[in-house]
Amino acid sequence: MSYPKVPVTVLLGWSASAKAHALRCIAGETSELAVVCTEPTGAPEGARVAESVERVAERSLGCACCALRLDVRTSVFRLLARRRPPKRIVVVAGAETDPGPLLATLLCDLDMLRRTRLDAVMTAIDAREAAVRLATGAPFAPGERCEEHVALADGVVAIGSCGLTTAAQGAVRHAVRALNPFRPQWASGDGAWPTPDHDDAAYALGGVADRLDGAEAGLVASPRSVLLDIDGEADPEALRNWVQGVCGDQGGKLLRLQAVCSLRSGADRWAASAVRSFYATGRCRPRRGGPPGARVLAVGRGLDIEALAGSLRLALASA
Repeated sequence: MSYPKVPVTVLLGWSASAKAHALRCIAGETSELAVVCTEPTGAPEGARVAESVERVAERSLGCACCALRLDVRTSVFRLLARRRPPKRIVVVAGAETDPGPLLATLLCDLDMLRRTRLDAVMTAIDAREAAVRLATGAPFAPGERCEEHVALADGVVAIGSCGLTTAAQGAVRHAVRALNPFRPQWASGDGAWPTPDHDDAAYALGGVADRLDGAEAGLVASPRSVLLDIDGEADPEALRNWVQGVCGDQGGKLLRLQAVCSLRSGADRWAASAVRSFYATGRCRPRRGGPPGARVLAVGRGLDIEALAGSLRLALASA
């Protein structure tokens, strides 16, 4: 039996008020919203914002490990089994949550893929708090895990940014870009909720190619993420071996990897999406113009970028 896929949004961040605001904005877009919360304190108040919202908050009792993956999976399928399943599910993660297991569940679990689709990974921040931290010389985010939340995001929502000076707004934006050079969509929490700049299939392999095609060109490195551009073509077997090697060697440090590469034979390209040691590969549509080459977005902590780039160059140079 085939089911309509329910969109899932992952909401990260360390500010409870920012995530509550984001939930209120999301709730304004759908009449049947369910919340799966991994925080031990339960869902933020933003989960209870309107009479038209299906007020569901499933609490995950796991931590940021395999137990969390199973807890979130169980909660999602419990919601989908209802007589009237929700039209959207938001997974709200705590400040110390490792987002890797969440993404592995949503992107690599075959049963989950049949019933849901990952719509976006959003991170909500309090711009005023971030500006104060920057002004006092403190790190932009409180802890490495929170920095990963920004590095991983498809979009960043900052509440309170309208009350900041132009210089303070610029400092917060710069800090976001320093962690995430993929140019995440920026939106002030004081205004409209951002619409992800990709289609429903963004996390399918064809969508990965579209997203990477739209990224800024050139090699850009940050404390948590890197965007690599390497010229060349390869065969699918060499590329599968490459992604398998990357996941095996650096899977413990790898939060997310997306790649697209030109193939030697035919007009199609090759794409890959990986989280930790889980990965999927396949062919996707050709690029519209431009020289052949490979583009890789990697997000993690302590990644060996030189090894990643060097191994890809070898894959592209192999016969």
